[in-house]
Amino acid sequence: MRSETEHTIPRLTAPAPLIRDYPAVLLRGKWVILMATALMSLATLILTKLREPTYQASASVLIQTRLAETGGFFLAVGGSAIAQNIRQNEREILLSQSLAETVARGLIRQMYLDSSARQMLEIVKPDKKHKGKRTVATVAEIVEKLALDVDFATVRESDVIKIMVKSKNPVEAAILANMYVDEYYYRNLYKSREKSRALREFLQKQTLEHRTNLERMENSLQAYMEDKGIVSLDEESRRMIGQLSELEADRDAVDISLQTLERTRSSYAQEVPAQEQLLSSFISGANDPYIRQLQEQLATLEVQRDVAVSKNPSLSGKEVFSDRLREIDEQIQAIREKLKEKTRQYIVSLVPATTSPDQSTQQPASYLRQVKQKMIELQIEIQALRAKKDALTSTINEYERQFERIPGKNIQYARLERGRLAAEKLYLVLNEKLNDATIAEQSQIGYIDVIDRATPPIEPSSPILLLNLAIGLSVGLLFGVGFVVAREFRDVRIHTPEDLRSKGYTTAAVVTSMDDDIRRLGGTHVLSRYGRPVDAHLLTLADAFSPAAEAYKKLRTSVQFDRSDRRPQTILVSSPNKGEGKSTTVANLAVAFAQSGKMVLLVDCNLRRPQIHRMFDLFQTPGLSELLTNRAGYDSVVQVTVQRQLHILCAGASPTNPAELLSSSSMRELLEQARLEYDVILLDTPPILSVADASVLSSYVDGQVMVIAAGQTRMEELERSIDILSGVSSVMPKFILNKFDQLHAYGISYIRSGYGYYGDTEAKPRRGLLTGR
Repeated sequence: MRSETEHTIPRLTAPAPLIRDYPAVLLRGKWVILMATALMSLATLILTKLREPTYQASASVLIQTRLAETGGFFLAVGGSAIAQNIRQNEREILLSQSLAETVARGLIRQMYLDSSARQMLEIVKPDKKHKGKRTVATVAEIVEKLALDVDFATVRESDVIKIMVKSKNPVEAAILANMYVDEYYYRNLYKSREKSRALREFLQKQTLEHRTNLERMENSLQAYMEDKGIVSLDEESRRMIGQLSELEADRDAVDISLQTLERTRSSYAQEVPAQEQLLSSFISGANDPYIRQLQEQLATLEVQRDVAVSKNPSLSGKEVFSDRLREIDEQIQAIREKLKEKTRQYIVSLVPATTSPDQSTQQPASYLRQVKQKMIELQIEIQALRAKKDALTSTINEYERQFERIPGKNIQYARLERGRLAAEKLYLVLNEKLNDATIAEQSQIGYIDVIDRATPPIEPSSPILLLNLAIGLSVGLLFGVGFVVAREFRDVRIHTPEDLRSKGYTTAAVVTSMDDDIRRLGGTHVLSRYGRPVDAHLLTLADAFSPAAEAYKKLRTSVQFDRSDRRPQTILVSSPNKGEGKSTTVANLAVAFAQSGKMVLLVDCNLRRPQIHRMFDLFQTPGLSELLTNRAGYDSVVQVTVQRQLHILCAGASPTNPAELLSSSSMRELLEQARLEYDVILLDTPPILSVADASVLSSYVDGQVMVIAAGQTRMEELERSIDILSGVSSVMPKFILNKFDQLHAYGISYIRSGYGYYGDTEAKPRRGLLTGR
């Protein structure tokens, strides 16, 4: 009785590979890959042909980043980071809802492709669910469509933005792109003129108010003159009234200039970041006493000069008068130069230059510094105007005292004339400023230049046949490869010797599929010497030079020259499942042993579904079952075959208890007797996983051969079979991979791989009468 350790078959173990032999896997599934690629390419071709072509029109605009500013300071900064921010900001404007709505309204106004008004723009047509209810889509619906059809892209390393529009109609694509360009351009122009427009609107309002005031003054003066019958004043009164009204007009003009500068300073204050909100109050409080004193002196001298000229028009060409004016002008010029220098020093002391070596920090700091500088300059200019206003007010007060000395009967007339003259002069000044502001506003051209307007494209942008075919080909190829690889990883069947080797099992032989060989033989049977058919699967008889016959010879050698000390005499041949070729294997192995000069007995132990008698064209009965039940003698059940030295003991009649017969002492005695007469005894048994017959007989034999069908036997079935045998035997089975198709396994044929018949390649396999001993 064997010990427990003797019943354990030693297992060879090897780590499972992380990846399979991918070239072999792909070659094995090449037809699947080719089919998937072809189908995907065909589907892509059909869909491309059926798809309606789409046209893309594009326009280009240039952002002049050195002009794209709100306060006039980016020109000095010129930083790439700020320029990048400007480009991104402009792209966001193009993507904005407000611009899309403006474009949508413009498309509704245009509505048609051309002036003939025959074909409506597709984008302004209402949705199908609203057809009949209205003739034009709503702004919201058009905006929705624009979001799908319009795209914007910044050209790398440039300040250019491309506006790209897709449409089923090439003309409509160009119209949409140009509509975006126009609305974007006008929006930018409107925003660029915002400050100039605010100044112009302010001056326009002031001009209108003072024009109305002038008309009221003139009407009042005319009514008074008609009522009192006054024609004119005396020369002295007219001169004084003229001077006074001119001074008052100058003071009002200065006051309006102050309001304008205050508005400008407020607009700059809004550009200062949140952390600089205290800047406005700081600048408002910035007040250098020396500068203020110079401004007051300058204002006083300028008013004195203007009053002197207006008081003495008759002395304009006199040398003494000219020398005096020249002296005042020199004083004014000297004070201006000193004021300019002191102002520069003052601004530098308040706003030091940026010295950070980090450019990313320096750029925003430089911009903020210049905003501060501009605000301080405006504040100093405001102080100068206030000083001039104060000087004018002081002079006007002196003239007021002289004005009150006009005779009483003319005082009212003088007041009316004074008001009319002041209003007239102020209106003229405002009208001139308004004209200048209007010209300045119109001179603002924005910072967007239209480089290229869109034109209707000639060729469609999609679908592109070659590109789609390339994509379809790639997708089909990837899908096919993925499917084949996934199928391979999910497939637990044994296909190649490498699959066995990955689990630590070595194949003793690989038998290729016999289909081609049988076709060459002309059918499934050949004739025996008795004139009865013999199974053509006996290739060791029918075609001794075939690859399958050579494989059986290799198996014979592997079994015969085992590494163990004792060569096996009794050999069991089985398989995990039915239909895996064990009967064909044992029959060909028996012939191969006999051809090597061994005396061989082949016993068909498959008492349930015997096959050996059919293969060798023998009688099934009497056989093994009759011998074991003592219904026939040994000499009467052993049959000879067409192969010398090969005897066969067929199965006999099917018994009701085959497992009990095979495990009986009679079976053991039969094998002991056969050992004395034969060199090799081969047992054909039922499948291991189906019945227990093979496991019962495995304890009687010296060697085992397990047949594995390529592409049929599963790895877990093989391992379960080994586990069953290991429970009763310590003999490690030899593995033969049967029905192996190299074309299916590796994607290459035997001929291409260099394998074929040995000897004469032109020799034909034998068929017909087989000779016996």
